[in-house]
Amino acid sequence: MLSKRIFLVGTGLLSIALDAAAAEVTLKAGSAAAYVFKPARAAANLDTTPPNNVSGSPTVSCVAATTATLSATIDEAGTGYYQLSTSATAPTVTDLMQSGTQLAMTANTASTKSLTGLTASTNYYLHFVAKDTSNNAQAAVSTVAFRTTAASPLVFASVSADEGYVKATAAGGSAVASNGAIQYMGRGSDGLFNRAVLSFDTTGIPTCATITQAYVTVTYSTMFGDPWANPAGNTLVVDMKTGAFGADGIETGDWLEAPTASAVATIDKFTFGTKASAPFSAAGISALNKTGKTQIKLRFSSDQSSTNYIGISKGASTLTVVYTP
Repeated sequence: MLSKRIFLVGTGLLSIALDAAAAEVTLKAGSAAAYVFKPARAAANLDTTPPNNVSGSPTVSCVAATTATLSATIDEAGTGYYQLSTSATAPTVTDLMQSGTQLAMTANTASTKSLTGLTASTNYYLHFVAKDTSNNAQAAVSTVAFRTTAASPLVFASVSADEGYVKATAAGGSAVASNGAIQYMGRGSDGLFNRAVLSFDTTGIPTCATITQAYVTVTYSTMFGDPWANPAGNTLVVDMKTGAFGADGIETGDWLEAPTASAVATIDKFTFGTKASAPFSAAGISALNKTGKTQIKLRFSSDQSSTNYIGISKGASTLTVVYTP
């Protein structure tokens, strides 16, 4: 809306035009050129709201022995501040914004930062706070707790409670499961063929790690005859399962349960002590479960024609994983 007032000033007229919509003031004296002034607008539209964390932000992922990755997202452009500590006690917002490491942030876009120089097998706390471009800071510090993994190689002990062996006919019939102290492979005196199941919790493998080598090690307990020689050239092979063969514990269905990867390695003949398998094939490495359980089935590639078997100690096996972050 435009309003106008005219005043007599000296020998001339001063015309003042007020444009409320445009918040402008126009001054005009007689026939002289008009002057337009635009006063500063009221502060009614100033941003006073701090940014919000979105998408579960902040998070720490790809945790390895000495490295991890920070990811943070806020709903406005601004600046993030983070501090890595072994203390769960968070600094104040003011202290963190003064001493924390800065992270440039775009609205609704994840900003990431590699965290390096960490110590293996250590508990860490990532403290984070953000402000927007209007300097509105979040009211509280967010904290993410995480633990670095052990240094490579990782050695996983077998989970004895989930282990055992299953014996069945050559076709898998008449299966019987056992969780006794010895795990058998080969042909028993009852004419049934034994297969051992080993179980490992492999969640300690870093999710972003590149696994370069893996192998299983077993401990000798007993042997009858020579299962590697009957038939000649027989091999003890390693089958891999991402997760479990059926349920977590030993069960009759494990004998026939298909593996994720078959014959990924072999174990040569041994008659005492411990014995490591050959390194796993690429398929065996891919079958390792970074987020849960990995199970291994040990069986001979060919059926023996007479009683020939080997027994290993249950709960004494290990799985070794070599990786790079």
